[in-house]
Amino acid sequence: MAVCDLVTKCGYVSSAMEAMPATGKLLANIYCNGHPADCARYIAASVVGIAKVPEDMSPSDDDLAKKILAGNNN
Repeated sequence: MAVCDLVTKCGYVSSAMEAMPATGKLLANIYCNGHPADCARYIAASVVGIAKVPEDMSPSDDDLAKKILAGNNN
């Protein structure tokens, strides 16, 4: 298991922790502290930068990640 190198720059989980603590903790354990390469936010941010990843994009939103990556190829 790995720790995401974007964890301090990504606001999604910290926002989720405030709004839904149990869900935020679960997401952090799965993606941030477990399998960051499976996180749609991480995948998109690795190519376009975290600043271009929508704040409300879920770590499981693979479809949006694909759209962001496709838009980066234009």
